[in-house]
Amino acid sequence: MKKIGIFGGAFNPITKAHMQVAVESMERLELDILYFEPVGNHYEKNGLESAEDRIKMIWLALDRYEDYTIVCGTKDALSAELMYTYQVLEYYSHPYHELYFILGSDNLREIDQWKNPDRIFELSNLIVHQRSGHDVLNIIGESEFLYKYEDQVYVIPSNNSLSSTLVRNWIKSGTHINSRYMDRKVMKYIQENGLYVSN
Repeated sequence: MKKIGIFGGAFNPITKAHMQVAVESMERLELDILYFEPVGNHYEKNGLESAEDRIKMIWLALDRYEDYTIVCGTKDALSAELMYTYQVLEYYSHPYHELYFILGSDNLREIDQWKNPDRIFELSNLIVHQRSGHDVLNIIGESEFLYKYEDQVYVIPSNNSLSSTLVRNWIKSGTHINSRYMDRKVMKYIQENGLYVSN
């Protein structure tokens, strides 16, 4: 049985906080492989750069993590139409795969409003990275939906408050971004392609 991590999101752009989440998920849950699954161009979000650019940035960020089996999936990103989380999980579903969907605690509160949320738990477990100010146990306890699946939720504390939104704002304002927050190759790609300047 292979333990497969699916890390969905916009990754607009990918930051070292995303990489920290990926590595911690792999180590804590002993995952065999982790797939970044960026959303496609059909996803409605202000300032979303093309799926092609976001895929390239993810691969650049992965260059430094050769010790981990982490790759960039393209099922959602290159889909001809909008895909929902449960559909991405169905793609990875296999009798010999145990799936773990990775998300931040800010998204956990709204998961019962996602498309076909029960199917998400039929197909996978959740790895929730608990961000500052979010108490995952309280979120689960206050939700009749999540309470049904509490045994499938694995919580990993996180003290990293860095977000892609913050990085985009830094880029737009011309603020220097420390290499602690973003891989230099990713930053170079953004600069060379003029990304996020006018978003």
